[in-house]
Order: sequence, then structure tokens, then C-alpha cells
Amino acid sequence: MHIGEEVTENDLLSIDYGQQFEKTPDGKISCTGFINFQYGETLSEKSPVHRKVQAILDKNKIDYTHPQNRVFNTLQDKEEEEEEEKEEEKAKEEEKDKRKKIELVFPYNSTEFMQLWEAMAYGPKWKKKTKTALQASLKILSRYPERVAIDMMEKCIAGNWQGLVEPKNLQNNGNRNTGKTEYGSPERAAEYERLFAERYGGGGSTVG
Repeated sequence: MHIGEEVTENDLLSIDYGQQFEKTPDGKISCTGFINFQYGETLSEKSPVHRKVQAILDKNKIDYTHPQNRVFNTLQDKEEEEEEEKEEEKAKEEEKDKRKKIELVFPYNSTEFMQLWEAMAYGPKWKKKTKTALQASLKILSRYPERVAIDMMEKCIAGNWQGLVEPKNLQNNGNRNTGKTEYGSPERAAEYERLFAERYGGGGSTVG
């Protein structure tokens, strides 16, 4: 205005990284630092002058916040977001810890069965398996009489396998725990399903 230098809208809006001027919804340019310089950081409803200023702001749809407060609010919002992310991560870790603390449900608890299970579950091929994976393996073993389940574990250890292999000759001949055998019965299988459901919820048909 005083020396005739041409100043564009972008020049105004980029002064002090956009902290001095901003464009209002109706296309006008607002000097954001003026109100703070002239009337202070907070406009009071008790002041007639402040009420007039607030009316002008409302008319032009300007939500006034002093630039310094904007920076503070931005930092505060960022801190709140980071805090929420930390809480989410904490909740995830707590859920992981909760899963780690879940006790496995064993279909049999004889000394021979438990010794073989320990040797297999904590062997080199199985030691990194999750509790969920281990429980799924126990559920497979529960389908068979204890003697058959022990044989399955022995073969897994001897073959250094990463998983159980169900015996083919027993898959369709009625010797699972669905029929009475020397070592297993429908009642034993049902009891295992009940224990599984109590520990994990639901019917125990899947391991989650």
C-alpha cells in the first residue's frame, strides 16, 4: 500500500508459515494476530467491545484461536493420539500375556502321556508353537484312546516332525474316542469337550 509493491494472496497467507493471515470461508483474509494484540488471548462475553468483535467473527464464520494456542493444541492433540496408540499397544500386549497364561487342557494326565507331551511340545520342532497351536494338537490327541495318542507322540518325536500324524488305520474303523475301546470312550471324549469349553468358551469345536 505504501510503496506500491505487488503482494499476492499466497504471499500474505505464507507469511510466518501461515501464522499471521488466513483465508476465511467467504474468501476474505483475516489477520490472526490482530485480536490477540488488540484485545488479548481471550474474548470475554462481559466486555461490550469484545462482544462486538465476537459478533464480527461469528458473522464471518471465523473460529478464533490465537496462533500460539493453535500450536499448543496441535501438540496436545498429537500427544493425545500418541497416548491412545500406547494404550492400544498396551491392551494388545495384555491380551498376548493373557493368552500366554492360559492353561492347556489335557485329555490324559498319566505319567507316560505327560512325559511324552513335555518332550514333544518343548522339543526343537515345537518349542516356538503358540499355546493356541499346542491346544489344537491336544484336541487332536483327545480324539483317540490314550494308547494311540501316546503312539502318535512317540512317532512325532522319533521322526522329528513339526506336527502330529493321525494313524490311517484308525481313521475310519471306529477306534477313535467316538466308540468304546480299551483306552477311550464317548464319555471320556465328552468330558474333554466340557473341560475345553469351560476354559476357552463356546463348544470347543475350534481353537481361537
